[in-house]
Amino acid sequence: MNRFVTLLTLFLLIILFSCHKDDYSTADFGFTKTIDNGSNDKAKKIILVDNNLYVFGSANDNFYLLKLDTLGKIIYQKEFSSPTIDDGVNMILSNDNNLILTGTSISGGNRDIKVIKSTIDGNVIWEHTYGTLLDESVGGITQTAQGNYCLSATKEVVVGNKDVYLLWINDNGDKINEQTYGGALRDGGMEVLNVNSNLVVLAYTNSYGAGGQDYMLIKVNEQGDSIWAHTYGGDDYEESQEFVQLQDGSFIINGHSKSTDPMHNMFAVKTDANGIEQWSKNFGGAMHDGGEAILLNSKGNIVLVGRSMSFGNGERNIYIVEIDANGNLVSEKPIITPTYDWATSIVELNGYYYITGYTQLTASDQTDVFLLKIKTTLK
Repeated sequence: MNRFVTLLTLFLLIILFSCHKDDYSTADFGFTKTIDNGSNDKAKKIILVDNNLYVFGSANDNFYLLKLDTLGKIIYQKEFSSPTIDDGVNMILSNDNNLILTGTSISGGNRDIKVIKSTIDGNVIWEHTYGTLLDESVGGITQTAQGNYCLSATKEVVVGNKDVYLLWINDNGDKINEQTYGGALRDGGMEVLNVNSNLVVLAYTNSYGAGGQDYMLIKVNEQGDSIWAHTYGGDDYEESQEFVQLQDGSFIINGHSKSTDPMHNMFAVKTDANGIEQWSKNFGGAMHDGGEAILLNSKGNIVLVGRSMSFGNGERNIYIVEIDANGNLVSEKPIITPTYDWATSIVELNGYYYITGYTQLTASDQTDVFLLKIKTTLK
């Protein structure tokens, strides 16, 4: 039986465990919520539809969809049962007001890409799996100017070597195009944006760049022909996660890096509209920190969300950093709790951020879906 737990004691514990600059009050929070459906419960994406919250991820090795109102009341939740092991990764609202749910499906040790189109009530319209005898895993999805869908993914081209993989499907889920991009080492696709009838892909690369693993942006036309590609990062390891386009056409990437701190920092990079780097910034402290999600907020600032072990109790906490378009720090907000928390996605509505992810009581416990509503004005 499903168990829904509101962490009523969380607010006092935040105050108790916080350092002096993070003296939160209960008025800063709309709610916190954990949802336990059994095992392997994780939320990966949150979107807003008609002022309701749609959260997508996995529960019990199935795709999992959750609809809530902005007060945290659950309207419905659904597991998409399957004989395979399915990991929900991303979700968008289609032009015809349906949901496109994407993730990875594992059968017999082989990883394939799985896509479900459903109504906003969670009723399946179609379901398809795409793959080969080698592994494929999905990162992002966008709807193209022609009304098709493009998925950014990672494809194993030979055993041990992976490339950035773009997969185009039509509105019925039929494959219409595919392309790979990469070099001799391991590369992969994370996110993709539709930009003026072209596509810009956030990727990672070990084949190109300054050394180790770097961020990479690739711009292609709608047929997949390359327009430009650029890499970002230092001579060690960078892990790209999510990016956003600003109103002037520039891009900001969020992820993490160990090129300047061997313990990892949250690492943001801004490029112009042609992918030329303008600045890069590290955020965090002396311990392990990393970026996972990004949002262009209603003030025109950029909100970087991730995880941190540098603040408070030394365990993994949600970490919110607000910067302006020049990379100047506006505020940083570690949300310190007695649990292990991981933020994966963020939206904004009516003066609040809604952040989803997953949480554990200890590092070895099962994961539960986590949702936080917090004021955007929190200092």
